[in-house]
Amino acid sequence: MAIDGRDGETVVGKVVFIDHDVDIAFLVVPEMESRTAVRYRPITHYDERLVGLNITYTGFPSHHDLLTIRGYVSSIERNMIVSNMFAWFGSSGSGVLDQYGRYVGCVSGIDMGMFGMGFRVPLEEIVWIAPTSKIDQRILKGRIVASDVPINLGSFPGARAPRRGGVRD
Repeated sequence: MAIDGRDGETVVGKVVFIDHDVDIAFLVVPEMESRTAVRYRPITHYDERLVGLNITYTGFPSHHDLLTIRGYVSSIERNMIVSNMFAWFGSSGSGVLDQYGRYVGCVSGIDMGMFGMGFRVPLEEIVWIAPTSKIDQRILKGRIVASDVPINLGSFPGARAPRRGGVRD
């Protein structure tokens, strides 16, 4: 998998973990000059305590540069987290974090609603999130360690997350 950075930088990441039931995959990506890794701290519970949780995702949907979108967890349904936040085609795979910087999962898709006479319309405000709390973190860590890509176990690549007041990590 090719991962593009800024200013033409591209590195090759290696898929080390796939869970088709949860609809999530993890790649190990070598260090990049144009990106700074975000600390990987997965949220560990998957229950009603997530409902109402403030969340944020950051990604590069469609033709846009880096966008950060905020929302909250609406429900737990069909082994997924359902959120109320905006997303559109190309948002899938974006990392979702809670207000404490814990990794909740990744954007998996937007809801498709029925509108009269069987027409399906995208509901961009209902966003499905593949939860990292449903996967075995020990197996994931073992596969990351066994990969032949140089890694830092405490982080995963991405854009630097701004802290309150705009001060970066």
